[in-house]
Amino acid sequence: MKSEVNLNSESAFDLKLWQKGKLKNFSSTPFAKTPFSEYWSDLPDVVNKHKTIDPYLFSHRMALGKYLIENTGGTQIWGEHYEQHWFWAYLAQLDWQRRSGRFEDPATWDKDEVYQWNENNPEKDVISEQSWWGYMNSKFIVATYLGAAEAGVVPRVQLKRNNLFSKDPAFLQCVSIWKEFWGGPHAKFLEETKTCSKLDNNAILFSHIWETHSNIMHAGVNSSVAVALCNRLPRDDRSIGLGWCNMVELLASMNYFVLTLDALYDVGGGFLPTIRVAGNNSSEFLRTNSINEFITLKNLHNLEKMSETSLKNAASFLGRVAHWKYGRRCLPVTLNTATYSRNPVKISFAVFNVITLAALPHSFLEGSIW
Repeated sequence: MKSEVNLNSESAFDLKLWQKGKLKNFSSTPFAKTPFSEYWSDLPDVVNKHKTIDPYLFSHRMALGKYLIENTGGTQIWGEHYEQHWFWAYLAQLDWQRRSGRFEDPATWDKDEVYQWNENNPEKDVISEQSWWGYMNSKFIVATYLGAAEAGVVPRVQLKRNNLFSKDPAFLQCVSIWKEFWGGPHAKFLEETKTCSKLDNNAILFSHIWETHSNIMHAGVNSSVAVALCNRLPRDDRSIGLGWCNMVELLASMNYFVLTLDALYDVGGGFLPTIRVAGNNSSEFLRTNSINEFITLKNLHNLEKMSETSLKNAASFLGRVAHWKYGRRCLPVTLNTATYSRNPVKISFAVFNVITLAALPHSFLEGSIW
């Protein structure tokens, strides 16, 4: 069964709604308010028809992701339109990186320009080989698919520009890491979900996803190719990228569950900067026109500067909160409130809530309370 959804005439991608969440409160067809609605039904069938993938085309990467969502468990596991599949957040990242202009060669970025996404750009499908963002993303889309293929989960495909991947030790390491995930924890999850609570089993799967994600991140970001490409980025956008890499450690510590499309509908895709930051004009534009994105930019810059010890301490703190099922469920909204709210009462309550859960010991009694 395909994951097509009903798109009607009143529907169109709504960036602000997508960022904030609660899409189901505003639309009977929430998928139509997501960025995926603009191209989902038009993606090429790269696995069954093309069988040769160009990893430096956005549409081919997105099509690989679509295939993984539709062919790694079925609707009984992931819902009628696969909206409970964990891979949606990876595709949301892929879309954000393209839409914000980060897949273009940094050598072409104008530091005095405020980037604007142009749907009519004839090069909109191209991912530059000089893009650090594109290189890192390949570890989370292309390597993910190839790892699943090596595990026997999906059909094998051929890669164009294969020399860029076959000679990259970091990429090959990532394929092996994903192969182990698909053949191990993911296969076990599918088998055990037949006989036990999917909700409890999800938490176990997500912990394996984050462990895998962290391993992939470290393998990619520390490679010589990534370091060289990262150095080509403007300073501010480089800090966003490296700060986001550190953010992964915090998300992993929380066993962050906002990976499914259902969760993205509810919590939102977040306020990652929707324009690449090549100079001061970009930062000032965000400060003036999208304060939440500007706050995210500053937070990512701070994360990039955070020492390893401070990062571990922060991860440990959030991990204590996430030991509570209630805390893990509420943490995304709580952190959004503490970060972006203008209401001091709401901020104080959110901070108190987090500190309280971190201070209290996890109890078996929680199951009967929540």
